[in-house]
Amino acid sequence: MEQGWTEYGFIGMVFYLVITQTFSIVKNVIRDKNGSNPIKIGNRVESIQDMVTELHHLHKITDRDGVPIWYLRDKVVCDINKSADNTEIIKRDLMEVIRRNNELYELLNNNIKILNSLLIKKNI
Repeated sequence: MEQGWTEYGFIGMVFYLVITQTFSIVKNVIRDKNGSNPIKIGNRVESIQDMVTELHHLHKITDRDGVPIWYLRDKVVCDINKSADNTEIIKRDLMEVIRRNNELYELLNNNIKILNSLLIKKNI
């Protein structure tokens, strides 16, 4: 699943670069009063090809486990560990709230019993 998302991200970046460079080329051709300049367009295409090649190269670099370095796996693992720690703290706090609620419940039940016994004695 994660690999699919990274592939979509890479495809999206390449698509974005190709589209922006294509529009840039078209805009320059339209602005050129003397017509299109094949050398200028050729340079732009080579520039796009170089950028795509560089992106492809950067996305192939992996860490010791074979995970792409731009994925920031260490940060993700750290965030997951922090989340797990926070979940444990929340669990502990909720257990304390439940314990205190049970104590209050018992106190209220005892007070209700005392009040009921007092009311019964007064009515007798």
